[in-house]
Amino acid sequence: MTENNIKEIIVQQLNEQVNHIKDCSKGVEQKVFIATTTTNKKYVIKHPQKNEMIFREVFACNMLKNKIPVPEIIHSTNEYVIESYINGNDLNEITLTETEEEKIYTQLGEILAIIHSHKTEAYGAIMPNGKGKHSNLKNFSLYNEHTLNKLRKAYLSSGETKQLQIFFEKNEHYFNNTTSVLLHYDFIDSNIRINNNSVSGIIDFGDLAAGCSALDFAWIYIHHYNKKAFNYILKGYAKEVDINEIKFFAACNLVWFITYEKTKNVALQKLNMLNNIVGFKSSFKLFSKW
Repeated sequence: MTENNIKEIIVQQLNEQVNHIKDCSKGVEQKVFIATTTTNKKYVIKHPQKNEMIFREVFACNMLKNKIPVPEIIHSTNEYVIESYINGNDLNEITLTETEEEKIYTQLGEILAIIHSHKTEAYGAIMPNGKGKHSNLKNFSLYNEHTLNKLRKAYLSSGETKQLQIFFEKNEHYFNNTTSVLLHYDFIDSNIRINNNSVSGIIDFGDLAAGCSALDFAWIYIHHYNKKAFNYILKGYAKEVDINEIKFFAACNLVWFITYEKTKNVALQKLNMLNNIVGFKSSFKLFSKW
């Protein structure tokens, strides 16, 4: 999608002229632009690689409208979606005092509880039928023999691999959780807008999924490992959670995540996190890939 495409879309759909376009894409899955019109209004235009991401974005924003702060869907097609612009900054771009941190992350826990209050069906990425992609939770999990073998070849000794296998065998009953609720599945700081020291918006629902709430918390646990923010989110969530279940799915995610990590220091952090969850009680065969 070019700047000329965006200008034409804004003129055709909103009858406004574009004054400035900013590319604010964060990843490779979709292009995201902020278009400022001559009337000083701002719009967000998203052009994902997969059409399903548009469906998830529209599905989530319409379902959660007036329940939590989300963008307003102004127009959508099979190729793009136009949303309202939410004022503020991404949470990962700002510095908070301790008081502000507790307030904001507690508020995020309250918002996450509202998202999880919506029942869904099946498990995995929400598909155009409004249900999860998979019939069981294990198939949705990022942990499998392929990712385990990749991790073993790059980092683990045979003893460490065995300990990891024992951990998953001991806790595989968590795959039998039949609860299916709406999951943001990327509830991290870069997808949270802050304005006037308060949450002004939850954005980027392209990974919207169905499954047990621990799947959302697993990513949050990894993102806020050993930080007060995680406990503040639990405080705001105000519902009983199984921390061992969260750690189990965090370990599932880490096995996958580490194998794709290209930065040495980040890989080390994630390996140590996995070690602390699983309890190898030994040293990793670190960084044979480097």
